[in-house]
Amino acid sequence: MGHKMMRRIVLVLSLLAAAAACRTVGDPPSQATTPTTTATGTTIPTAALSAKLAPTNPTGCPAAHQPATARLILQRSMCYGYCPDYTIEVHGDGQAIFEGRNFVRVRGRHTGRIPQADTDALFAKAACAHPETWKTEYTWPVTDNPTAIVTVDLAGDGSPPVVVNDYPPCHETHDGNETPEALCDLERAIDTTAGTAAWVNCVGADGGETYCTR
Repeated sequence: MGHKMMRRIVLVLSLLAAAAACRTVGDPPSQATTPTTTATGTTIPTAALSAKLAPTNPTGCPAAHQPATARLILQRSMCYGYCPDYTIEVHGDGQAIFEGRNFVRVRGRHTGRIPQADTDALFAKAACAHPETWKTEYTWPVTDNPTAIVTVDLAGDGSPPVVVNDYPPCHETHDGNETPEALCDLERAIDTTAGTAAWVNCVGADGGETYCTR
């Protein structure tokens, strides 16, 4: 067999291996019954409220006194696979708005309320992270990953908010454009405080959390 033919075979095998590696979780088990809804104006599920974990107020950081119109928004996008596609928005008065789009357990727009103490702790975490010092994007030249877009509007007065594009979320590189630790912590805190796992994660045949396939 000629050298050119061997090189072509090696190249094809390499491409196939790279494509397989992108599907890091493989094909998740299909959901026998995946509850979805497109209703609007509903309340946050009880499971979502019990699942939340309010972030700890950083030492030496004053309690938040944000207006009701202040907002923290986390948008997560699809990827090459089953990454959940949704937006969670938390207002200064504790109002929470979840919108599920693709690969989530619950679809559509849903509203509810987070306890004020948890809301205050979340906004304090955002303020102490000094989002005004962040770049508009932290990106790494890779493909097939989800994106996290964070909006921090602490004033709530119509002035331009801080909007940061983080791709892939919480990535670590050595070129000076890695995700700041405080930004990564805030992304996770928004999710945990709002209890988004109750809307996002499906249940596998073994009863554990898994990716939703529809």
